[in-house]
Amino acid sequence: MATVGIYDSGIGGLTTLARILTRFPGNGIVYLADNLHHPFGAKSTAELFDIVKSSVNELANLCDVVVLACNTASTVYCADNVIRLLPPCNDLTFTKPTKKDVLLMATEGTLKRISIPENFFVAETPELATLIENEAELHYKSGHMDMWGLDAYIKERLMPFKGVRRVILGCSHYPFCMPQIAKVLGKIKFSDGNARLIEELSGRITPLYFKAASVKFMFSGKDETEKYNCILRLMTNGRI
Repeated sequence: MATVGIYDSGIGGLTTLARILTRFPGNGIVYLADNLHHPFGAKSTAELFDIVKSSVNELANLCDVVVLACNTASTVYCADNVIRLLPPCNDLTFTKPTKKDVLLMATEGTLKRISIPENFFVAETPELATLIENEAELHYKSGHMDMWGLDAYIKERLMPFKGVRRVILGCSHYPFCMPQIAKVLGKIKFSDGNARLIEELSGRITPLYFKAASVKFMFSGKDETEKYNCILRLMTNGRI
């Protein structure tokens, strides 16, 4: 049984964890939430590199594979000892169209460190990851992860892009508010870096259908194990 280490600044990486649990049941998971240093978006490259490197080293001592389930962290830590989550901006499916019909949403830190195709729109949502964390804190004990409190913010930031056909989510927090994004933009398709991440991970670990999943949460700051277990159960319909 392989043990997978997952790193993110907060609950965003749970969206990657849920995908991993579905595709690779039975493996052990150690999830390190770096809530002491959240948010990542506005930190300098040098500062963020040191933060991520320290956490990667910590997970590497406990796990067989380390996954950076954070786009911003993945843009500054490029070593080959991790599997990185990055927005699929270079996928030819999205870059071939000559007209602008793709919207990229990501944190400030991710946007300034990646190459963005000329035919992409880019939304400015610098506070969104933190707002999602706040909404989760308000609602998870009530048994839901509804992000309705973000309706006004998302409408203000995304209404100018109504008419796009695809949204690339360049932050692992953003899948939590896909209903709110679709409410503003209409019928759209979503893409993120998890498909490529899962494909890369498949070369490192195998599913173990005869075993139950094992998930352990670690935190750089306040212990939020109850919160993270609750949110994960909501995301997996109680299977975990």
